[in-house]
Order: sequence, then structure tokens, then C-alpha cells
Amino acid sequence: MKSLVRASITLLSLAFLAGCASTKAEVQKPAINKVCVVSGEPLDGSGPTVFLNSDTIGFCCDKCVAKFAAMDPVAKQAAVDKVTK
Repeated sequence: MKSLVRASITLLSLAFLAGCASTKAEVQKPAINKVCVVSGEPLDGSGPTVFLNSDTIGFCCDKCVAKFAAMDPVAKQAAVDKVTK
């Protein structure tokens, strides 16, 4: 049952993120991080991004976006703080 709930939350999060990605025509602020908040890989600026607390967060790949989406809000902020401070 827990895995079904987690899968549902992940899918809903990805659907939300996909909706956000459709606004790429708007001017986006650059990502506040230089390395992926999940993998620690350096970013080249061509990877996916998401918004967190009005900041643009960059990722190296869609798999890392999915892992980030599955995190609770405290873990998300901790991951961002780890690579931006």
C-alpha cells in the first residue's frame, strides 16, 4: 500500500513538473546551483529545471528530477542548501 501511495505521489509530482516545463517560452531565471542537487554532477545548463520557493533549481537529468520530486519539502530544501552554500 505504501508503495502505491508513493508511486501515486511521484506520478502526480511529475505531472505537475511537466506542466511547469511547458512555460519555457517565458523568461527563466538561471539555476541557483552549479551541480545537480541529487547526483552532484556538474550542470551544463541544458538539463531540466524546477522551481522551489521562487528559485530555479537545475538537474542533470529527468531521473534526478523524479528523485527530487519524491522527497519531502524539508529534504528538498536540505539538498538545495547543500549545493548552494
